[in-house]
Amino acid sequence: MHKSLWHSPGYTLLVVLFVIPLTGAGVDIYVPSLPAITHYFAAPAAATKLTIAAYLYGYGFFQLVFGIASDSTGRKPILLWGLLVLAIASMCAAWAPSLNMLLILRFIQGVAVATVGTATRAILVDRFEGKAYHVAVNYFTLCWALGPILAPMIGGYLQQGFNWHAPLMFYAVYACVGFVLTLLLPESIKQKHPIAFKKISSNIAMILGMRMFWCFLIVVAMMYSVLTVFNVVGPFIVQKHLGYSPVVYGYIALALGFSWFLGNTLNRFLVNIPAPKRIMAGLMGGTIVGIIMVILAVSMPLTIWLIAIPTWLLILCASFAFPASYAGAMGVHAHIAGTTSSVMGMLMVIGAAIVTTVSAMLSTTSLLPMASAFLVLLLLGLIAFALRGR
Repeated sequence: MHKSLWHSPGYTLLVVLFVIPLTGAGVDIYVPSLPAITHYFAAPAAATKLTIAAYLYGYGFFQLVFGIASDSTGRKPILLWGLLVLAIASMCAAWAPSLNMLLILRFIQGVAVATVGTATRAILVDRFEGKAYHVAVNYFTLCWALGPILAPMIGGYLQQGFNWHAPLMFYAVYACVGFVLTLLLPESIKQKHPIAFKKISSNIAMILGMRMFWCFLIVVAMMYSVLTVFNVVGPFIVQKHLGYSPVVYGYIALALGFSWFLGNTLNRFLVNIPAPKRIMAGLMGGTIVGIIMVILAVSMPLTIWLIAIPTWLLILCASFAFPASYAGAMGVHAHIAGTTSSVMGMLMVIGAAIVTTVSAMLSTTSLLPMASAFLVLLLLGLIAFALRGR
C-alpha cells in the first residue's frame, strides 16, 4: 500500500510542486538581507549585489547541461544530487567567512537549483498526458510563482527577527525536506537515451541560427531583467536610503511578485487577442510607465510610494508581454521543444545575470538610475520585437 502511494501520480505531483518554488525563492528570499550583508562584511554595496548575479550565472549556464544529462541518467538522480548540493551550499553560505566565499557558494547554489527547474519540468512530461498534463502544468506554474511572491516577505521577517544568516538557513532546510521527499519518488523516465552530442549540437546550432528566436529571447530576457534590477537596487533604496525595515521591503517585493503573477494571468485570459498585439501592448505600456517614472524621479522628492507604484505598474506590463514572447521563441522550433526550452531558459537567465552585473554599479541614493535602467530594458525589448520579422 505504501509503495503504491509513493509511486502514484499524485505523490509525484506533490513532490514537484513542493520543490519548484526553490528556483524563484533563491533570489527573492535573500534580497532583503543585502544591506545587512554589506554591513556585515564591510564591503561595497556593488560587490554584495554581485551575489545575486553569481546565483543567476550558475542557474543559467547549467540548465542545458542538466536537461541533457537527465535524458541519459534519469530525472531522480539529477534532482536528488541538486537538492543535496543546494542544501549544503545554502548552509555553508549562511556562515560564509568572507564575501568572496559567499560569491562562490551563491554560484554553487545556482548550479544546484538548475537541476530543480530542468528535472521537474521533465518529470511532468514523463508522468502526465492529455488533460492531466495541462492540469499539472497549471498547478506547476502557480507554485513556481509562489517562490518570488512569498519569499521576499519570508526573507524580510527572518532578517528582521534574526539576521542575514536566517533566510539562507531556511532555504537550506526547505531543500533538505525536498531531498527527503524525492528519495521516495520513483524514476519517471521510461527509457533512458545515450547523449548524442552531434545531434544535440546540430539542434542547438539550428535554434541559435534563427533571428526570430533571438528577437523573442531578447524580449523575454529584458522583461525578466526588470525583476532582477529591482532586486539589486530596491533593497538599498528602501532600507539604506529611506530607512525602512526589511519587513517593509519584503511587503513591497510581495506586491511586485503579485504584479508579475497578475500580468501573466491577464495574458492567459486575453489569449484570443493575437500574440503580437499582446506583446506590443505590454512593451508599449511598460515604456510609457518607464518614461513617466524617469520624469517623476527628476521632478519629485524620493518617497516609498514613488518607488512602489510605478515599479508595480511597470512589472505588470513586463509580465503581460512575457508569456506570449516566451511562446513565440518556443514556437520557432516546436519539433525540438525540449532542447529549445533548455536553450531558452539558459540564455534568458544568463541575459538577466549580465543585466544584474551592470545594475550592481547603479547608485542607490536616487530613483533615477533604476528608472532609467527600466526604460532602457523596455526600449531594447521594443526594438527586438520590431526587428523580428525583418
